[in-house]
Amino acid sequence: MGQRFAVLAVLLLVSVVFCLPAAADPISSCVSATLSCSIFESTQPFFLPFLAISGDVVLLDPSGATSDVFRISNNLIDTGHGTGLGFETFFFSVDEGNLPNPSTLSANAVFLPENQTVINGFSETDYIGNGALYALFSDADAVATPEPSTFWLVGIGLATILGLLRNRVRA
Repeated sequence: MGQRFAVLAVLLLVSVVFCLPAAADPISSCVSATLSCSIFESTQPFFLPFLAISGDVVLLDPSGATSDVFRISNNLIDTGHGTGLGFETFFFSVDEGNLPNPSTLSANAVFLPENQTVINGFSETDYIGNGALYALFSDADAVATPEPSTFWLVGIGLATILGLLRNRVRA
């Protein structure tokens, strides 16, 4: 009796652990041929596959406050005041608590209203600069959506537990 309870407890624990939501962070990417990039909020820099004029794109929330800053660094040629040429980018966010000091914004900073339409937990604001389309995806603070396999694991775990309980009642 005690052994069956231990097996049931272990199965329950395993099913709970394996059923925790698993949501992967999206990965930024660029298509060089079309000069289009999908840039997601992140805590990691992203390197463009082409040279770009350095500067900042500041996204403003409906109240006019800064919510995100997309920065193309002047890591190749520095002409001063945050301008130049580079290929390293970073997408700063108020959600991550890493917004740059306003005094460090580039001389050619562009201010845009952030798109408020949320799709799959992100709002997409498009910016065309350097002859490229940058689709900037801001996290909309949505709850992570579990992967479909999570639901299968929950079902298998529940079926196992019910089967063990059924055998226990018959015994």
